[in-house]
Amino acid sequence: MSKRILNGRKFLIGAPPLTIDKIDLMTPPSVLHLVDPTYSSASGAGATMRDYRYEKDQKLKRELKRKKDFPSDIKTKFGVYFFETNLRIDSININNFLDYCNSEDIIELYYKKEYLKVIEILTKESVKYKK
Repeated sequence: MSKRILNGRKFLIGAPPLTIDKIDLMTPPSVLHLVDPTYSSASGAGATMRDYRYEKDQKLKRELKRKKDFPSDIKTKFGVYFFETNLRIDSININNFLDYCNSEDIIELYYKKEYLKVIEILTKESVKYKK
């Protein structure tokens, strides 16, 4: 801020210094309980019912996503090198081989992190697959 004198009077030119006071530090009241119907509170206008169809749909979506992501997940975990050297399966045929092994429920075992059982099944099925 600079001071200027005009006709014997002092004028301050520029912005006044900013001060943070108690009002600036206050936060607005929460109105979430007024606008959000899913906001849980002790008192409510009514009870909500579980939507079993929605839960069933969500479960189905999760299962389908797991099945869709399984080949890429297992290739990232074990590596393409494992399939090519240990199981002697070409990199082109890995997805077909995993579909062939799907009857043994390796997807569930894989996502339960029972990797040794998955490897046992894959080695056993690779012999049958190559014939």
